[in-house]
Amino acid sequence: MVTDDLSGAPRRLRVLLCLFVCASVAAFFAPVDEAAFAHEGEGSAVVHVSDKGFAPRSVAVDSGDTVVFENVDDEAHWPVSDDHPTHEEYPAFDPKKPVQPNTEWSFTFERPGKWKYHDHMNPYFTGEVVVRDEGSQAGYGGFLSSIRAFSS
Repeated sequence: MVTDDLSGAPRRLRVLLCLFVCASVAAFFAPVDEAAFAHEGEGSAVVHVSDKGFAPRSVAVDSGDTVVFENVDDEAHWPVSDDHPTHEEYPAFDPKKPVQPNTEWSFTFERPGKWKYHDHMNPYFTGEVVVRDEGSQAGYGGFLSSIRAFSS
C-alpha cells in the first residue's frame, strides 16, 4: 500500500514563509545611501541638474567631501545656497554664475549640517546636501544607522 507522507509539507511551508519574512524585514531595514542614485567617487557625490530639477534631490556626504553638480540640460542652471535670492544660508556655496549646459561645478562642504539649495535660474528646483560630521558616525553602522537616520 502506497501512502503520501504529508507531515513534512506544513513544516516546509512554515520554513519558506519564515525565510520570506526575514528577507523582507532585512531588505526594509537595509541602509539606503541617498547618493547611490547619482554616481559617486571616493569623497564625492554627483547631482544632475536638468529641466526636471536636481537628481537626486538629497545627498549625504561627510564633512570635507565634494559634491559635483553636472548640468545635463540644454539650458544653464545655477545651484546655489538658500534663501532665494540672497543665498545667505551658506554663502560660499555659490558658483557666482550659471553652470552652462554639459559642464559641471564642484563644491566641497566643510560645514556639517543640512544645507538646502535651489536653482537660481529656476528657484522652484530645490535640493539639499546633508553634511555629516565625520566623528558623529562612530559606533553606528548598518541597522543602527538606518534607525538613527529614520528617527532624525
